[in-house]
Amino acid sequence: MKVQLSNLFSETTSSVFLQEVETEQYYTLFLGTLKDRGYDGYFCPKSRAKLVSEQERKHVDGCAVFFKTEKFTLVQKHTVEFNQVAMANSEGSEVMLNRVMTKDNIGVAVLLELNKDMFSSGKTRQRFGSLLW
Repeated sequence: MKVQLSNLFSETTSSVFLQEVETEQYYTLFLGTLKDRGYDGYFCPKSRAKLVSEQERKHVDGCAVFFKTEKFTLVQKHTVEFNQVAMANSEGSEVMLNRVMTKDNIGVAVLLELNKDMFSSGKTRQRFGSLLW
């Protein structure tokens, strides 16, 4: 895995978005290793993590975002649980509910602000997102 991490996170990599990262892997492998390389991150597991035991929760996958802290500051983060959106907007459509409720899909969006010392013109904001369908 270390070889693969070094390929993903070279010296020129500013941000990386990953899908299907297990909760335990995020905290023990990715975040620990990448903090030492100057990255911070945000992780959100799939919705079912709320419904399983702590032991099972370690193996629930989700979306992970990593960014260089010397370059970016995390301004906002947002997670969309599509089954919740479907319930709120289905207007009683059984077809929609049957299609979406059996899935455990999420989306993650972050708003990163480019640190002002990176450019002399001031702050610039970047939007990034990841969708796990």
